[in-house]
Amino acid sequence: MEATDRMRMARGELPVEGDGGWSALVGPELLDLPAEGDLELRCDGRLLSVSADGRRRLVPLTETPYPDLSRALGEPGSRSETATFDREELLYALKRSMAMTDKGRPVVRVSISGGAADVMAAGDGNSRKYRETIDAESTRDGLGCRFDPSYLADFLAAMDCGKVTFGWTPGGMGKTFEVTGPEGLRCVVSPVAGD
Repeated sequence: MEATDRMRMARGELPVEGDGGWSALVGPELLDLPAEGDLELRCDGRLLSVSADGRRRLVPLTETPYPDLSRALGEPGSRSETATFDREELLYALKRSMAMTDKGRPVVRVSISGGAADVMAAGDGNSRKYRETIDAESTRDGLGCRFDPSYLADFLAAMDCGKVTFGWTPGGMGKTFEVTGPEGLRCVVSPVAGD
């Protein structure tokens, strides 16, 4: 499964029974998938049939072109500069920092050094500032990024795991970075330029 809103991208793999061989592009707000249980998907080229819990729903396919996520995501493990965090600790640090950011343009900076990461946010006109330090294991000091925290918080909240890893290509600071969790779940986050 792949998903994007053109600001963030994610890919995950799920076990499948039956003969696949098709793809479907749909708006996620139309799916309304159950949190648990089996799910049956069928596609006829115009509609996606979603069956779960004795209910069936027909979802029209989207006619817009879909971006090539494999190009942006790259090969798994291709980003050798990494920092690993406790998922829940990072999520709650981001949520607390979001309370201090400019609501029109939320930006958080994460700077990693010495086995820790500073999560920092500045509010309207830098009148409100927030800084929190959390544990991080990294391949080297000096890693970091500026990004919209709401996108990453959504991704982290949807995961059920203990650790997540940020990954950059060598020399890739200031460029897109990847967030990975267990079972191949990956998300690419675009950085926000500095002021």
